[in-house]
Amino acid sequence: MDLYDISDQVVALLQKRGRLAYRALKLQFHLDDEQVEALKEDLLFAHPQVKDEGGRGLVWGEKAESASALSNTLARAVAPASYTPRHLAERIRAEQAALEARSGTER
Repeated sequence: MDLYDISDQVVALLQKRGRLAYRALKLQFHLDDEQVEALKEDLLFAHPQVKDEGGRGLVWGEKAESASALSNTLARAVAPASYTPRHLAERIRAEQAALEARSGTER
């Protein structure tokens, strides 16, 4: 089995279990220290949600990051025009136009 096959299996295990010890990975996949280091380097580089926990193992941190990403996505997706009452939106536009007109005459 090559490194990327193992990497795919480790990602699946991390997603399922949440954390894996390096020693367990060595036993499960019959890896030596150099292979574990290469696997670790690949996973940490290729998957930003994977974190090293004190040199003991890998942790899948998607839950916290995905919640943050979801809130950022929602904040961007919900435009103020979608929840601002029409009469307030019209007043805001009128005030903006008045400000622009005043700043144009001041030049």
